[in-house]
This record gives sequence, structure tokens and C-alpha cells, in this order.
Amino acid sequence: MDRMPLHRRLAFRLTALVTLLGVSTIAVIGVLTYQRSRADLEHWFGVALQRVVATAALELDGDAHRGIRDLEDATGEDFARLQAQLRRVQEANGLRQDLLYTLHLNDGEVATAAVMLQQTPYTGEPYTVPEANRAAIRRTVREKTATHSALYEDEHGAWISAFAPILDSQGEVAGVLEADYELARFRAALREQFLSILATSSVALLLAILGSLVFGRRLETALFRIREGAAAIEQEHYGHRIELGTEDELGLVARQFNRMAEVLSERFQMLKFLPRHTLDAVRSRAEGQDAPEAERVDAAIFFSDIRGYTAMSEGLADERVVAMLNVYLRRQAELLQAHGGTIDKFIGDAVLAVFRGPDRCADAVRAALEIQREVEAMNARGAFERPVTVGIGIAAGSLVFAEIGSEERRERTLIGSVVNLAARLCSHAGEGEVVVSGPLAEALGARLWISRSEQVELKGFAGEQACHGVAGIDGPPT
Repeated sequence: MDRMPLHRRLAFRLTALVTLLGVSTIAVIGVLTYQRSRADLEHWFGVALQRVVATAALELDGDAHRGIRDLEDATGEDFARLQAQLRRVQEANGLRQDLLYTLHLNDGEVATAAVMLQQTPYTGEPYTVPEANRAAIRRTVREKTATHSALYEDEHGAWISAFAPILDSQGEVAGVLEADYELARFRAALREQFLSILATSSVALLLAILGSLVFGRRLETALFRIREGAAAIEQEHYGHRIELGTEDELGLVARQFNRMAEVLSERFQMLKFLPRHTLDAVRSRAEGQDAPEAERVDAAIFFSDIRGYTAMSEGLADERVVAMLNVYLRRQAELLQAHGGTIDKFIGDAVLAVFRGPDRCADAVRAALEIQREVEAMNARGAFERPVTVGIGIAAGSLVFAEIGSEERRERTLIGSVVNLAARLCSHAGEGEVVVSGPLAEALGARLWISRSEQVELKGFAGEQACHGVAGIDGPPT
């Protein structure tokens, strides 16, 4: 697999995304769960403690409580009676004795201790109301109703406090009953629950990360193979296939890709049967450009065929004839293309090619002369079962590239008298000879080495036509 930077790797990015989402989800769920549990703890303990003090305050004598102000009052009957009532409340509700007491409220921040359950009373001592309790205790005095504080913490632990008004016979507030409840063990249990949730979630997150790594790696491998396939198609390796072995969407993409490669392979094989000018027209149509049905051009037309083909192939099996022809035609095609020619079609043992460009006439003659030399050399080294001799005709002039046929089957071909002239000159050429038309010989002038010249009547043409045998170009024959 190619060396892509880690931060751009799909598996890494997928794992990072899963990790980020997992950590975020765990954090949000953990915090919300903890806050909800804390609120529930505060609500239920606060409501329960509030009901305790509300009920207990109704039994306390407010007139007697109003008179308990200092330590001397703590020795009287009123103090003892109120203390006994608090004792019953403490024992019935399992409260700590030091956390149930009454106060005289001086203002919203400072109070004075009144009745408590300790053996050594501290009646009359000032008591600073914790800031977390001030709003609740003010509400108790103002609205004459029981309230409770929010969950708060100090140096001694975590607490809930509840308050209830002690009313005198006139219905006025003669004091406040306060009960405190220490929630340290419940907070510890809450933290343990929170840590348990984190641990469980972390295990789940780890499994999710491992799963995302495995899945990301598989996805990355599958995409890499698809990329390999795309690169192979780009390099025209149409036999490449993608094997994923999955039935999911990626497997479907792989199967569709393989089918596309098969179709492209078929199309690529078809290209071998099409000349370049036809491919240019197809490419233009594929790119959305309009290719004209007829295009007039100046070109040199090359026509060659084997002399005595019937006699040469007589007695040979068809398969052997085909093999011999392919050896000859393959080499001829290579030389034509090397000199800038485009093969329009193969007609049995004959070849029709076209040359375009400013030096088209010279290119066609050079190709023809090299083909004759190559055929002679191939005969000498026994490339064919029987000797092969070739005649070549070349004519130059104006002609038309035209599309002919129906909408279902069309062919782009060469139409013009110059094509027919090249074919007739080829028929007139002798074994191993290259014959060119008069206009082509005039175009090249002294560059040609002419072996013979004559005026001949050619089928399909009125009057005699000039034809010239060529032995060389741009120098003496080699």
C-alpha cells in the first residue's frame, strides 16, 4: 500500500473520528448522569428532611422556645421539655443528635443557638448561618414554611439542611428548627457509580476504536485495490480485476468496476480495427464536439498488395497463409506508422494507408521504399514459407474523409479519385516496384530518383495517366 501521510489515511481519520465522538459522548453522558444523580440525591434527601422538621416543629411550644435565650434558660423545664421532643424526633428518624437543634434568627446571616441534644448545651452562643443556607432559612422565616437547602460542601463534608418555623400562640415565628444530614457516603457511592460508568464506557470505547481500526483498514484496503484498478485502466491494462470477496457496497463497486473493465477491454480490442482518423472522430464525439460527416483534405494515398498472391498461397493451408500474411502485414504496418502514415484498412493481402501533413508525399515514398527493402530482407532470411513480392502505388491530391452507412453501422473512409488512382498504380507496379502519380512526382521534383516514366491507360480514368517508377528519394538508391 502506498505511503500516504498518517493524518490522511482513512483508517486513522475514521478511528480519530470514532475516538472523538466516543470521548465526547462519554463525557456528555457522564456529566449529565452525574448531575442528574446529584440533583436526585439533593431532592429526595432534602424533601425527606424537610418533612421531618415540618412535622417536628408543629409539636414544639413556640411560647416556651421564645424564652430560651442563654445558658441559665437551659436548666429550666421548658428547655428539658423541648429537648425531649427533639430527642424523640432524632431517634424516630435516625438523625445524629448534634445535627438537630433550634435557633433564634437575628438576621439572615447570624443566629443564636437555643435548644440542642448535646449533654453540654451551648444555648445563647452565636451561630453563623452558612451562605448556602441563608436563602432557605430566610424563606422559612418570611413565608413561615418548611424549606431545605441545596446540596453544599464545607470542610466537614457534603450536607443537606432543612428548616421549619417554630410558631408561638400568636402564629409568629419564635425560632427555627434545623436538621442537617451528612451525605458523604452517598456522594462516595455516587462517585463510584460515575467511575463505573466511565470504566464501562471506556471499555466500550476501546472496543469501538478497535472495531473502527479493523473496519477502517478493510475499507482502506478495498479502496486501495479500487485505486489500483483505476490506475491499471488508466494505463490501458484492461485485464486487471478487483477481487474483494464482499457482498456490501464496496463489493458491488468492485463488480461494476470489473464489468466496466471488460467493456473497455472489448472497446480497446475494437480500436485495433479502426484507423486513426476514425478514432479522432470518435474521440471528438465522445468529448461532445461535432465531427463533420465529410471533411476535404489534401493527402497522399498509399496502396500495396502482393504480386502473384493466388499462386503463392496455392497448396498452403488457410491457417498457414494467415500466419504468413500477419508476419508481412505487421511489419508493413510498423513501417507505415514510423513514417507518419495511418492505415485505413486491410483488404486481404492489400493495404490502404493515408499520409497527411506538409511532407506527406515524401513520407509516403520513404515508407514505400523501406517496405520494399524490408520485404527483400525478410525473403532473404526465410521469414516466409514462400517468397513474397509487393507492388506499391502512391497518388496525391484532394480527397474527402466521409462517414457512410446507417445510424446503427457507420464507417469513416476515404473517397476521391486519388484513392482509385493509387489502387490502379499499385496494380500497374511490378514486383518490388514503387509507382507514383504524375502530380506527386511533380510535387517532389528533383528529390525523386525515377527509374522509369510512361503514359498508361488506367481503368476508370479517361486518357492516359503519367506514372513513374521510383528508385530513391533525397539521394541515389540504396
